[in-house]
Amino acid sequence: MPCLIPFVLIATARQNVAPSSFGDLVSFDAKRADRSASWCGMDAVGDETTKASALEAVEQALAEYPDKPLRKRLRNVFVVNRLWTAKSYFGGTVSDDRRSILVAVGDGKNREWIESAVHHEIAHLLMDSSGKAFPRKEWLAVNPERHVYPADRLGVDDLLSGFGDKTYDETLQEQGFMNRYGSANVSEDWATFGETLFSKKTDFLDAALRHKRVEAKLLIASRFYRKSFPGLWPDVEEQKPPLGSEDASRGEAWQEPVRRRENRIMTRLPSSL
Repeated sequence: MPCLIPFVLIATARQNVAPSSFGDLVSFDAKRADRSASWCGMDAVGDETTKASALEAVEQALAEYPDKPLRKRLRNVFVVNRLWTAKSYFGGTVSDDRRSILVAVGDGKNREWIESAVHHEIAHLLMDSSGKAFPRKEWLAVNPERHVYPADRLGVDDLLSGFGDKTYDETLQEQGFMNRYGSANVSEDWATFGETLFSKKTDFLDAALRHKRVEAKLLIASRFYRKSFPGLWPDVEEQKPPLGSEDASRGEAWQEPVRRRENRIMTRLPSSL
């Protein structure tokens, strides 16, 4: 039986996010942004209306995280109009020093996309800055046996042209990947799950219910996020969900504290996949 308790509690906790106090981290200075990511091109957001809309969306995304733990890892969010390479436009990246993120917001109107992009890049930053603490071995153990990521050695242009589709894919979810983009390499695999945990849509709950590899990766990701950002989703570990009519048949196991149930699932994870 899939353990959806952590994800249901996360989704519930995110409904009442406090106003952001991270405005000082957000910069529209394209020259500073350009110096922070030397490998790509970018241009500045052009008008004040776009800046205001983008700032609000970025701050809303940052408000999901506890203040001090986020500031410890994230120095700046550089907001630009577009990001590009010689052949492709793309939505975000991490700075050369792995301390800041860059997000391309266009006209600033697609707030849901902007928030998702912030979470996606913070997931990359978290992975890149965690070193050996990142649960790579545990993560890779969820993948199908002898799985090799097809785009581990591809550059950005080839990655985007060959694996740019971010639509949820049922066939790939059966293998443990959210979408084609996430199946490209371990970094995008992780970032798509990190982004998914903060999504305003709850499609991932359905995916976790249907696909045990998706469930396992969401458990690994949610646990590592809580460890990396102390205070994030504080009720997830302790709260016992009420037994409703739909859950009554699941018995006492459904009422166990989330941490104990998670640990039990993760202990048996390799042999259960």
